[in-house]
Amino acid sequence: LLAAGHWFFSLCYSRGYDYFLWLYNAWLAGGRVWAGDWPNWSPYSASGHPFFKMAGVSDALVFSFFTELAGLEFGTRIYVCLLYSIAGTGIYALIRSTGGSGAGAIVGTTVFAFSWFLTYTAHYQTYLNNFLSYALLPWGAILFIRTVADGSRMALLGAAGVVFVSITSNAQVSIRLLLFCLPFAFVETVLGRGGSWRRWLRRSAAIVLLALCWSAFLVYPALALRTEVLHLLRENPAVLLW
Repeated sequence: LLAAGHWFFSLCYSRGYDYFLWLYNAWLAGGRVWAGDWPNWSPYSASGHPFFKMAGVSDALVFSFFTELAGLEFGTRIYVCLLYSIAGTGIYALIRSTGGSGAGAIVGTTVFAFSWFLTYTAHYQTYLNNFLSYALLPWGAILFIRTVADGSRMALLGAAGVVFVSITSNAQVSIRLLLFCLPFAFVETVLGRGGSWRRWLRRSAAIVLLALCWSAFLVYPALALRTEVLHLLRENPAVLLW
């Protein structure tokens, strides 16, 4: 909450356009999708949703709950604070579940909450659709550890759900999520607990296969849109810094 305090008290500003696209996607989802005005599902309509970018689907749907209930301004503050809380409690739970002490978990939570990819990219450059993936990252690791250590299929479905939300929110950041969760689970379950590396390999392959399928859901329409090329009839000269 301390890390999100400046958001809550409107002490943050945007230096880029992504903040407005982030708000626009949530406003559009709240005004159209939840009202039953579904878009035309075709390979030429940006994966069937009317959003500006190819990604940002799940993030816009979640964010729209807050903008519809509390408005764009206050709803944004609540949503960002909630993401910080989910990220912080996730890191605390992850460290405690792997045998870390309470004091160590608090230190790890503080480091994660104030790390550069949250404080810099989420605060100033406002790539806030990244934030949903980063907030779910420790929870995805916890679920994947459970599915490898205990063989839980429900935990596997939960981990797959985290990957799905991450990919449909920001496919690039979802790669980072996988590169954290899968090796972390190997170190914790196979090297640390002496578990089966075959089970880890099978479950990892299942997660990666699902991730590739969901990524194709976003990538295929982008490739199909290459047939429609927009040619500018004016030059675009470089602009000097001064």
